[in-house]
Amino acid sequence: MSILDDVAKQAADAIGAANVFYTGTLKTHTRTSDGRGGYTQAETSVSVEYLVEDYSDYMRASGGIPPNDRKAMIVAHGLANPPKPEDKLVLSDREWTIISTKTDPAKAIYTCQIR
Repeated sequence: MSILDDVAKQAADAIGAANVFYTGTLKTHTRTSDGRGGYTQAETSVSVEYLVEDYSDYMRASGGIPPNDRKAMIVAHGLANPPKPEDKLVLSDREWTIISTKTDPAKAIYTCQIR
């Protein structure tokens, strides 16, 4: 047992109490074998808490991040699987595609580059 095991839940509780995150939808796609050499694709939607902000000029320049990409921070607690590239994030009235995902050591927040 690690000291980080409960951090994700504690962070989620604190974020929920502070009421600073918004609610959106994460759409994930999974492929399943159809038993005939092909696959079927299923979409799953789950509600997430998030914040979106712009990347700094330094991060854009040093990381090669395009000007229209943004950074979404998603609360990890309650997600069965982490967000992955190609997943969709519906925030307010706009659908974004996840380009990359990183997390902190406690896996409390997923930081996603979205386009």
